[in-house]
Amino acid sequence: MVFGEARGEPDKAKMWIAGSVLNRVESKGWIADTIHGIILQDGQYDPFKRTDPNYDKIIDPFKNASPLTIKAWYKSYEIAEDIVSGKIKKPTRATHFHGKDVTRDWFEKRVVPNGEFLEKIGDTYFYWSPN
Repeated sequence: MVFGEARGEPDKAKMWIAGSVLNRVESKGWIADTIHGIILQDGQYDPFKRTDPNYDKIIDPFKNASPLTIKAWYKSYEIAEDIVSGKIKKPTRATHFHGKDVTRDWFEKRVVPNGEFLEKIGDTYFYWSPN
Protein backbone atom coordinates (compact mmCIF):
# COMPACT_ATOMS: atom_id res chain seq x y z
CA MET A 1 0.00 0.00 0.00
CA VAL A 2 2.78 2.45 0.86
CA PHE A 3 4.50 1.70 -2.45
CA GLY A 4 1.27 2.09 -4.41
CA GLU A 5 0.30 5.34 -2.74
CA ALA A 6 3.64 7.05 -2.23
CA ARG A 7 6.59 5.50 -4.04
CA GLY A 8 7.62 8.91 -5.39
CA GLU A 9 7.01 10.79 -2.17
CA PRO A 10 9.47 11.71 0.60
CA ASP A 11 10.09 9.12 3.32
CA LYS A 12 8.16 11.24 5.81
CA ALA A 13 5.04 10.97 3.63
CA LYS A 14 5.53 7.21 3.40
CA MET A 15 5.76 7.04 7.21
CA TRP A 16 2.61 9.11 7.64
CA ILE A 17 0.72 6.92 5.15
CA ALA A 18 1.75 3.77 7.01
CA GLY A 19 0.85 5.44 10.30
CA SER A 20 -2.58 6.43 9.00
CA VAL A 21 -3.46 2.77 8.50
CA LEU A 22 -2.55 1.98 12.11
CA ASN A 23 -4.63 4.94 13.24
CA ARG A 24 -7.63 3.52 11.41
CA VAL A 25 -7.10 0.11 13.02
CA GLU A 26 -6.85 1.68 16.47
CA SER A 27 -9.86 3.98 16.00
CA LYS A 28 -12.36 1.09 15.83
CA GLY A 29 -14.48 3.36 13.63
CA TRP A 30 -13.94 1.36 10.47
CA ILE A 31 -15.63 -1.77 9.19
CA ALA A 32 -12.31 -3.60 9.32
CA ASP A 33 -10.11 -3.77 12.42
CA THR A 34 -6.89 -5.24 11.04
CA ILE A 35 -4.17 -3.76 8.84
CA HIS A 36 -5.07 -6.18 6.06
CA GLY A 37 -8.76 -5.42 6.37
CA ILE A 38 -8.26 -1.65 6.40
CA ILE A 39 -5.98 -1.69 3.38
CA LEU A 40 -8.29 -3.90 1.32
CA GLN A 41 -11.56 -2.29 2.43
CA ASP A 42 -13.58 -1.48 -0.68
CA GLY A 43 -13.08 2.01 -2.02
CA GLN A 44 -10.33 3.07 0.36
CA TYR A 45 -7.00 2.89 -1.43
CA ASP A 46 -6.89 3.55 -5.16
CA PRO A 47 -3.93 1.28 -6.03
CA PHE A 48 -6.01 -1.73 -4.95
CA LYS A 49 -8.79 -0.92 -7.41
CA ARG A 50 -8.40 -3.12 -10.50
CA THR A 51 -9.10 -0.11 -12.72
CA ASP A 52 -6.32 2.00 -11.20
CA PRO A 53 -3.12 2.42 -13.27
CA ASN A 54 -1.06 1.47 -10.21
CA TYR A 55 -2.86 -1.85 -9.68
CA ASP A 56 -0.53 -3.93 -11.86
CA LYS A 57 2.49 -2.23 -10.27
CA ILE A 58 1.50 -3.26 -6.76
CA ILE A 59 0.44 -6.76 -7.75
CA ASP A 60 3.78 -7.43 -9.49
CA PRO A 61 6.11 -4.53 -8.59
CA PHE A 62 9.22 -6.07 -10.16
CA LYS A 63 7.74 -6.88 -13.57
CA ASN A 64 9.56 -4.67 -16.10
CA ALA A 65 10.62 -2.43 -13.20
CA SER A 66 13.46 0.04 -13.40
CA PRO A 67 16.18 0.01 -10.73
CA LEU A 68 14.61 3.19 -9.32
CA THR A 69 11.21 1.49 -8.97
CA ILE A 70 12.76 -1.54 -7.29
CA LYS A 71 14.60 0.74 -4.85
CA ALA A 72 11.31 2.56 -4.10
CA TRP A 73 9.56 -0.76 -3.42
CA TYR A 74 12.22 -1.85 -0.92
CA LYS A 75 12.17 1.55 0.80
CA SER A 76 8.37 1.48 1.04
CA TYR A 77 8.48 -2.05 2.45
CA GLU A 78 11.15 -1.09 4.99
CA ILE A 79 9.14 1.90 6.21
CA ALA A 80 5.91 -0.09 6.48
CA GLU A 81 7.68 -2.87 8.38
CA ASP A 82 9.34 -0.39 10.75
CA ILE A 83 6.05 1.41 11.49
CA VAL A 84 4.11 -1.82 12.07
CA SER A 85 6.84 -3.33 14.27
CA GLY A 86 7.22 -0.15 16.30
CA LYS A 87 10.85 0.35 15.27
CA ILE A 88 9.67 3.74 14.02
CA LYS A 89 7.19 5.37 16.38
CA LYS A 90 3.89 6.14 14.66
CA PRO A 91 4.56 9.67 13.38
CA THR A 92 1.05 11.05 13.03
CA ARG A 93 -2.57 10.92 14.06
CA ALA A 94 -3.66 11.17 10.41
CA THR A 95 -6.46 8.87 9.27
CA HIS A 96 -6.86 10.18 5.71
CA PHE A 97 -4.72 11.52 2.90
CA HIS A 98 -4.88 12.46 -0.75
CA GLY A 99 -2.52 13.42 -3.52
CA LYS A 100 -2.28 16.37 -5.86
CA ASP A 101 -5.03 15.10 -8.18
CA VAL A 102 -7.68 15.94 -5.57
CA THR A 103 -8.28 19.45 -4.27
CA ARG A 104 -8.08 20.13 -0.59
CA ASP A 105 -11.45 21.92 -0.70
CA TRP A 106 -13.20 18.94 -2.33
CA PHE A 107 -11.63 16.45 0.08
CA GLU A 108 -12.47 18.49 3.18
CA LYS A 109 -16.10 18.95 2.12
CA ARG A 110 -16.80 15.42 0.88
CA VAL A 111 -14.46 13.03 2.70
CA VAL A 112 -13.48 14.61 6.03
CA PRO A 113 -16.15 17.25 6.73
CA ASN A 114 -15.62 16.89 10.49
CA GLY A 115 -11.87 16.49 10.15
CA GLU A 116 -8.77 18.57 10.55
CA PHE A 117 -6.03 19.28 8.03
CA LEU A 118 -2.68 18.29 9.56
CA GLU A 119 0.11 18.76 7.06
CA LYS A 120 1.17 18.61 3.42
CA ILE A 121 4.26 16.47 2.80
CA GLY A 122 5.55 16.38 -0.74
CA ASP A 123 2.40 16.14 -2.86
CA THR A 124 0.33 14.41 -0.16
CA TYR A 125 -2.17 16.13 2.14
CA PHE A 126 -2.91 14.54 5.52
CA TYR A 127 -5.98 14.83 7.75
CA TRP A 128 -7.39 13.49 10.97
CA SER A 129 -11.09 12.66 10.92
CA PRO A 130 -13.47 10.81 13.22
CA ASN A 131 -15.32 9.41 10.17
